[in-house]
Order: sequence, then structure tokens, then C-alpha cells
Amino acid sequence: MVYLSMPQVVERYAGVWSRWQLYEHVRLGMLPHVKLPGRRELLFRLDDLDQYERGEVELETIKLPNGGRLCRPRQR
Repeated sequence: MVYLSMPQVVERYAGVWSRWQLYEHVRLGMLPHVKLPGRRELLFRLDDLDQYERGEVELETIKLPNGGRLCRPRQR
């Protein structure tokens, strides 16, 4: 499993979305990501981003303890 950091995602979507648009998509649960409990860092699973780009996913958000969050493709 490969994860990208926010700076890597910003680079990947350069010219498409700004850093602030990415943060807004994360906040609204519109972009698959992981926010680790007790940390501010966001991680993005590469496979989930690829599915998202192809429009093949419906996302679900799961709240984790201590402020964590998992936004991922809905399990079937």
C-alpha cells in the first residue's frame, strides 16, 4: 500500500486544484484520505486516489477516536 502526503498530492494535482481546494475537499469528505488520530497530518492512499480520479467510487467517512478520520471508497 502506497500513501502520499499532502505536498505530494498538491504536486500530483498541480494546475487542477490548489492546496486550499484540496484541503476544502478533504474537509467536506470529497477526497479519499486518512487523518491520523491526535495528529494534523493527512495521508492519501494512492489506490483510492486512482479510483477517485476514474469516478469509480462512492466515499464513506468513518470518524476515529481522538479526532481521526478515514474517508475511503465505500465497501461493497
